[in-house]
Amino acid sequence: MDEAQPSRSRWRRPARLAALLGLLATSLVAWLGVPQAVHQGLWAVQAQASPTLPTVVLVVLDNVRADQTSLCGSSLPTTPALDRLAHRPDASFTCKAIAPGAWTLPSHASYFTGLWPWEHRADWADQASHVLAFDVRPLAPEVTSLAELHKQRGRATVMIAGNPLLGAGAGLEQGFDTVVAAKTYYEGRGDWIDTSLREVLARPAVRDAAGLFLVVNIFDAHDVWAAVPAGLGWLPAQPQADYGAGDQGGATRLLRRELPEPERTLWLRQIRQGYQYGVYTEDRSLDAVLAALDQAGWTAPGLQLVVTSDHGEMLGEHDAVSHGAFVFQATQQVPLVTVGLGDCSGGGGWISSIVTYRALADGRCPDQSPEASSYVPPQRHFDQQSAGRWGHVARFAAWQGDAQVELDGEELHAWRAGTGESEPLDAAPAHLLQRIARIRTTLEQQPSPTQIASPATQAALKALGYVQ
Repeated sequence: MDEAQPSRSRWRRPARLAALLGLLATSLVAWLGVPQAVHQGLWAVQAQASPTLPTVVLVVLDNVRADQTSLCGSSLPTTPALDRLAHRPDASFTCKAIAPGAWTLPSHASYFTGLWPWEHRADWADQASHVLAFDVRPLAPEVTSLAELHKQRGRATVMIAGNPLLGAGAGLEQGFDTVVAAKTYYEGRGDWIDTSLREVLARPAVRDAAGLFLVVNIFDAHDVWAAVPAGLGWLPAQPQADYGAGDQGGATRLLRRELPEPERTLWLRQIRQGYQYGVYTEDRSLDAVLAALDQAGWTAPGLQLVVTSDHGEMLGEHDAVSHGAFVFQATQQVPLVTVGLGDCSGGGGWISSIVTYRALADGRCPDQSPEASSYVPPQRHFDQQSAGRWGHVARFAAWQGDAQVELDGEELHAWRAGTGESEPLDAAPAHLLQRIARIRTTLEQQPSPTQIASPATQAALKALGYVQ
């Protein structure tokens, strides 16, 4: 439960001394005119927080798929900080969490509200709001968010986002007292998270609060990926990976199967290595976030923490390098690590990372994890991205055991989880099909299943009770 803890008198005297030192340091910095990048380390001597409420933190490792973390099986040391965190005595983790949405907006909206993407409706949408370069339906303001919930409980609410979409008017800002978001897709990388977080934690309105609800989005693993530097030891040095946007770019040519060998193999190798380095740099930022919180005094009363991802990334599977238009396992399977919230591992089976909301709202993981499923609405925007192969279709998916079942605009597919090999429909468990059947299409401008499905699929859906 989320109850106030008694203040600890032993923190008071050091806090007052630190406050005096912090005031002197801030005055000295202002007098000397020292740039922020130089005086960043001085924030550590400022007054520490003395919270009376448990600190609640969500860290989203943007675009990090589970199998590319060393925690979840990668042979490369991509996530040492995540590994250490997952094996704390008060931690639990799973490598079989399924992100609720296929890209940033729907998954974050689900984490912030506990609603599925087809319930909160924040996703791609034709003839909707234009946010950055996207046509989307923003998160509705009448939905109560985690930030609003924790503000009501007396916490300062802060979001630091390397992904500019989180601060661009898509509705994800609601309830936050402080939002610091990158303005471009290149600004919020490297040390930007650490610098921004430390500056905000040093502000009196945050430092003196009774508690803190913090969301941090780390963005380095999102394309376009940085150059791999020399001397890393486990990845060769290489220039910035050329994702290849546009009609003649590598990603589009790969989808259309127009990328010949050996160009295809070499290009995919560079993309994969650039992505792996991005995962590694996100992990370094995670380590910096935890250090900043500890140094500022926010871990003392009992930290409640979730670290997960909003989606993964295709790295050549199904001839794709992208996300947002697919609900394959590569784009949906993410790591989920919790601290101070009980066992959130799902017992070794598939769970949905939407458990993040209930864990951070209630201070413990729910007894029953929600069903694992994902959704992407139809959108003309995907014509180029999917080369026409996956456009104009709603896509749902659910996982159970070694099977994945998905519904697109033409038919129901059963896949062997992890392989992408097609299997007959009757190979999937019946209760998994029933999970698909329980999802109701409620989005505005969403075609009905009878409009998007073939006659054979309509018959299958009717038998399951999905359509009348």
